[in-house]
Amino acid sequence: YLKLGEHPQAAKFLSQTNQAAATLMPLRIRRVLFCERVRSLGQYLPRKTKTFHAGEKTQIYLELLGAFFKKLSDLRYRMSVNIDLTIRDDLEKDIWQLMNYDGGKFSYNYQHPVYEVFGGLDFVMPDELKPGDYTMIVTCTDRETDKQAFGSIPFTIVAGRNRKLDTGKRLEK
Repeated sequence: YLKLGEHPQAAKFLSQTNQAAATLMPLRIRRVLFCERVRSLGQYLPRKTKTFHAGEKTQIYLELLGAFFKKLSDLRYRMSVNIDLTIRDDLEKDIWQLMNYDGGKFSYNYQHPVYEVFGGLDFVMPDELKPGDYTMIVTCTDRETDKQAFGSIPFTIVAGRNRKLDTGKRLEK
């Protein structure tokens, strides 16, 4: 038990212990999938299918475990992760890549380190994808420790009209 007045020292010790543990934990993607909407950790609406048209908009939901939180000051920590997206065809050949994707929210300030974070990444399927089966490889790299984690999402591109054109008004001639 803590004696009166020992709380600040205990809090400091706990913070140091959390920092030390974070450097030893592996970085891990717990969940990655295509979604219609992302609200918060564990609160998302998954897409009903993994079928897209080239140029179609979607969101990628990502849960990340074990990111390092750098102490900036008392009650202020920062976590920062680079995200790379790679699309492979059915022959496992890399055909499209986006390095250091900045469309997600993976730089956070917190009052204390946390073990799990989430993000919703806005994404548009590349226009150059032809109909066929693909896999998106998501690579997360912790900016402080250089630890990496990988996840993958299979999907299919189908021929036909791009859904993003359906959101506007059609003009009559």
